[in-house]
Amino acid sequence: MKQLADAGRIPAATIGIGLHAGEAVTGNIGSAERKQYSITGNVVILASRIEQLNKDFGSQLLISGEVLQASGEQGTDAVPLGPVRVKGREEPLQIYRLA
Repeated sequence: MKQLADAGRIPAATIGIGLHAGEAVTGNIGSAERKQYSITGNVVILASRIEQLNKDFGSQLLISGEVLQASGEQGTDAVPLGPVRVKGREEPLQIYRLA
């Protein structure tokens, strides 16, 4: 995105991605005339909360400790940002910056 914006091909924009790992409920909902694929669960809510933290940290890609643990050796570039409190959760989450 930065390369395209710098070249003047698209307007300047920033993105924020938040990743969390866990079980979710997925599937099609609705009637035969109007179907929608949906995903829900605590993992989805926490991923959304992590994504919102990008504004606070000036980052583009944040992950939870669960994602870091699942990534194995590929997560060695992750920068720990410490335990962070997120809305709707009593215990703080371990958050890491990848970009």
